[in-house]
Amino acid sequence: MMAMWPTISVWREFEMSENTPANFDLAYPGRFLKAGQLGDDKPTFTIKDVFPEVLAGEKGDARKLLMSFHETDFQMVVCKLNGTAIKAMFGPVVPDWIGKRIVLWATDTLM
Repeated sequence: MMAMWPTISVWREFEMSENTPANFDLAYPGRFLKAGQLGDDKPTFTIKDVFPEVLAGEKGDARKLLMSFHETDFQMVVCKLNGTAIKAMFGPVVPDWIGKRIVLWATDTLM
């Protein structure tokens, strides 16, 4: 599926010199959006879908809430902090989040 505009990883490709990624997160691309892919940008994304999935982790399998977007093929694992913020904006009914727009940015601030 082709994104409506270039995916974040394509934007960041231009910051690479020779074979060295500009950011560690770009060295290991995957299906999930990473903070390093955002850089200093604060893109707006339209929520396409929100769904649970069991993911393997260091502590074993865990059920997580995932979010997909219209503007990119990358998905986001909705951590409790982000989920709480989105719930405060759009309400507790998860299907009501679909079609809403959110702005994402990277931060190293612990919350």
